Amino acid sequence: MPINLNNIKFILLSYFIVIISFYSSVLTSTYAFLDDFGTIENALAGLDAPYVFDISSGRPLFALFRIIDGVITSGIEDLWMQRSFSVISLFALAVFINRFITKIHLFNRDEYNFTFPLMIALLPSFQVYSSWATCYPFTLAVLFSGLSYSCLTSSFFNKKLVRWLISWMFICCSFAIYQPAGMAFMAFALLDQCLSPKSVNYRVLFNSFVMMCSGMLSSLIMIKVVPLLAFGQTLSRSTMTDNPTGKIRWFFGEAIPNSLANYSISASEPMLIIGLVFFCMGLAYIYSNKDGIKKVLFTLVFIAGSYFPNLYVSESWAAQRSIVAMSICIVAVSLFGLMKFSDFLFTHFRIKGAGVLSVLLIASAGVTATGNINNYMISNQISEIESVASEISNKVDKSFSGAVMVDISKRNWGAFSRIVRYDEFGENSVYAPWAARGILLTIKKSKGFSYSVPKNPVISNSNNCSENCITIQPNEAMLKSTLNY
Repeated sequence: MPINLNNIKFILLSYFIVIISFYSSVLTSTYAFLDDFGTIENALAGLDAPYVFDISSGRPLFALFRIIDGVITSGIEDLWMQRSFSVISLFALAVFINRFITKIHLFNRDEYNFTFPLMIALLPSFQVYSSWATCYPFTLAVLFSGLSYSCLTSSFFNKKLVRWLISWMFICCSFAIYQPAGMAFMAFALLDQCLSPKSVNYRVLFNSFVMMCSGMLSSLIMIKVVPLLAFGQTLSRSTMTDNPTGKIRWFFGEAIPNSLANYSISASEPMLIIGLVFFCMGLAYIYSNKDGIKKVLFTLVFIAGSYFPNLYVSESWAAQRSIVAMSICIVAVSLFGLMKFSDFLFTHFRIKGAGVLSVLLIASAGVTATGNINNYMISNQISEIESVASEISNKVDKSFSGAVMVDISKRNWGAFSRIVRYDEFGENSVYAPWAARGILLTIKKSKGFSYSVPKNPVISNSNNCSENCITIQPNEAMLKSTLNY
């Protein structure tokens, strides 16, 4: 009896199994990464208004999630709960995308409608969201952006005002969690208006443009007005760029290649070439649809527009978590091209290969995702904190009640990872000044030490380790424990 790939019960069960299987290590491993140690510090020692930075960044709803962190987290062993929330949100997002593309008839084959959402869920951006506890609400923000577009274009609500109001609430909530995730609204518009077989609906495009502008306006208020009223200042990184030409060069030289590389976090030249071929193939099939030329132009507009907020601010940072909207857009076009081309081959040669191709795509993307997470997010973080803990055990007696501080002036990046990408894959937590106290407190709690940790345990010219104080050098500790140097 053939399997009905469009059956909602089968989809729910299959998606749950696939996503849990490939992301299982983030649920079963005990580790923390960078900002996670701020959460731990807040739990073990308390922070002065830990939500201030998040509100100043224009993310008030994310600040609420961070406050919840403080309630449910008592140490590094509890961070699995945040990561579980992210994985569950990813499961919900995959199911939503499946229902969305099935409704707009994106593919003629159920195999591709089944596979496409899982391929999106296995992108590096979602690997970061699921493996980094601090980012746990970001996947939910992407889901909110999709729900916003769906509500705006759906006929489920009879009254237009109700549709607009609910859509606006979703997009504002998405931006209030994480601005780049809010821009994923563009990706859903691209799927609906450019990749589906129907003609371009200019009314929907106009409504989407208005809704996107309203969401960005709310974000601007949250970034510029709310922090100014609450704290009397805004963050410098939210200022507008004074070098637009350089910003455009950076966009094409760094942000675009990172998205074109698809599932390769190293963005190597071969992967860029392969990604570009599939992307161009996707554009060719879009051109062959109704309103082909218009759809190709709108596709390029949606891709550029999905990254627009990052282009007008001074900060230039093409990390995977910030390119999520553009990655979804580019990978969607690439997958569209690959699946349409394979569909042509299978039909022409009368081969039943869609199921095999789907399994190969999901398996390859899933194994890559698991490898990225295990090798460049989990194992290196565990190795780092264990090396520092070993160094402390060698230098500090369990009964020592003085202060322990760290000297991070010497740094060897990638001590436990051959790949270091921005402040995500392969990054070292021990070199981040804001993570130092959380790391020392975690080791103190886990190993039963009696030492004290100053509010600022990082040694500098104005912050010395004087009497009754022991200095730990994480760099030396890691070099003793790795074969990379």
